Amino acid sequence: MKKELEGKFKTAAELGLKEKEYCGLLKALAWLEDGGQRETKKGKPITPYKFSMRKWGGECGSVCCIAGAADAFANTSLVGRSKGELGKLFIPGPGDLGYRHPGWDATPAQGAQALRGYLETGIADWDKVMGIKKAARRAK
Repeated sequence: MKKELEGKFKTAAELGLKEKEYCGLLKALAWLEDGGQRETKKGKPITPYKFSMRKWGGECGSVCCIAGAADAFANTSLVGRSKGELGKLFIPGPGDLGYRHPGWDATPAQGAQALRGYLETGIADWDKVMGIKKAARRAK
């Protein structure tokens, strides 16, 4: 990762995270803002390391989603944390849209925007990132 992060982020304590988890999320943000793909020494992307909110890396070792990236970069386990705002960051659109929420198909830039928003405000707002208006959300 070449990207250096800028911004005013909440602290690990303010977000209710362990320091190791917080560091993993910061590294995941840098990775996403750098395109969300792991590269070889020759600069070519390694396919299993491509960002996808629909996949967890599993046995192949890929990082795929935001939680998986944070886990891989910090050697921690955030995947099971599905409560509160952190859970909303990892699971786009629970509720009336569920797995139809556009956040499940987010690009690395959109994933970075959702993660950055969470780190800066403590709120995971996939609706805002994906351009879903609250009235439109209820209509679906």
